[in-house]
Amino acid sequence: MMEMNESEKISYTIDLSKKVIKDCCVENGAIIAANTDKGYYPKDASSYRYVWPRDASFVCVASDILNIKIQEDFFQWCLERAEDFDRKGVFYQNYHTNGVKAGYQFQPDQTGSVLWAIWHHYRDRLEDALEFGELIKKGANGICRVWNGKNFSIPTYDIWEERCTFPDLGG
Repeated sequence: MMEMNESEKISYTIDLSKKVIKDCCVENGAIIAANTDKGYYPKDASSYRYVWPRDASFVCVASDILNIKIQEDFFQWCLERAEDFDRKGVFYQNYHTNGVKAGYQFQPDQTGSVLWAIWHHYRDRLEDALEFGELIKKGANGICRVWNGKNFSIPTYDIWEERCTFPDLGG
C-alpha cells in the first residue's frame, strides 16, 4: 500500500466508515452492531447481528454528519418492529433484526438514545419530526411510566450489563 498523507488518511477513514455503516443497515430498517457476514471481518469474529437501539442511535447521528440517509428507516423499524415497544414504550437491551427481543434487560438509555437521535436528525426542522410523533410520544411516556420520581420501578441495567439496580432497594 502506498504512503498516504494526513488528508488522504482522513478521507480513506471517512469512506471506510461510510461503507461499514451502510453494511450494517438491514433492508427492513434495522441497524446491526456489526455485519460479520462481510468479507472484511475476520472469519473468527463473533456475530453481532443484533440491534442495540442505543448503538444504532449513535450510528444515526454519525450518519447525519456523514450525509447518509438511514435514520428514518431505523425510526420506522423501532416503531413497527421492536418487540413490546408498542405496548410498553421502552426499548430493551437488544433485538434480532426482525424485531424480536434478544435481550430482556431494561436499559433506560436505549430509549433515551433513540429520542436523542430523532431530535438530532430533525433539530433544524422540528415540524418534520411529527412523522415520528407516535415514536416520540410512546418513548417519552414509556420512560416516564417506569420512573417514580426517585428511581425506576423495574430492574434497570447499566450500559455494560454488569450492574443492576432494583426498585425495592430505593434510589
